[in-house]
Amino acid sequence: MNHQEEGRETAMTGTEKIVARILDEARQTGDATIAEAERKAAALLAETEQEAEKEEAAMRADAERRAAQLRQAAESAAALSIRNALLRQRRDELERTLSETLSYLKSLPEREYFDGLFSLIRSSARTGEGVLWLNATDRGRLPADFLPRLREAGIPLRLADGPRSMDGGCVLQYGDVEINLCFSALLEERREMLEDRICRVLWEMN
Repeated sequence: MNHQEEGRETAMTGTEKIVARILDEARQTGDATIAEAERKAAALLAETEQEAEKEEAAMRADAERRAAQLRQAAESAAALSIRNALLRQRRDELERTLSETLSYLKSLPEREYFDGLFSLIRSSARTGEGVLWLNATDRGRLPADFLPRLREAGIPLRLADGPRSMDGGCVLQYGDVEINLCFSALLEERREMLEDRICRVLWEMN
């Protein structure tokens, strides 16, 4: 081998070394790049999984909260429905009782009827002379001793000149002031009082 061939072989060997070194550096750089990319990908995946878990937990908590609200609303609606049903039932019973009471009072025998009216007047009358209003039926059957009995009890009343429309009981008049003792008005007062009491009891059930 001559000197020219030996130089060419040496030059090729040097070139191969340079290429090898470049390829090695490129491979190292590529490996590092791939490793970094894999690291970033893993970190991103982990972060994504954490975010997904957080979002899933938030969605689960929101669903549970909504379900609890729906249950509470359903329970409240059911309780209100039950109270309203009970209230209607109690009101119906009350109306029936008051109606039966009014019928009973109007159907009392004459003596018992006017004895009851006497006690009612005595508990409500004012001092001084007043006027006694009755309906047409009661005016026609008023016992002769009724007004004298009232006067003896210190209740000076005179019978009004005419009848007044009412379903039983009476009205006492003292000048411009009237005391309504007709049965329907008295029972209406009791009805309002009892309804209020029923409502309080039902609302206190919860």
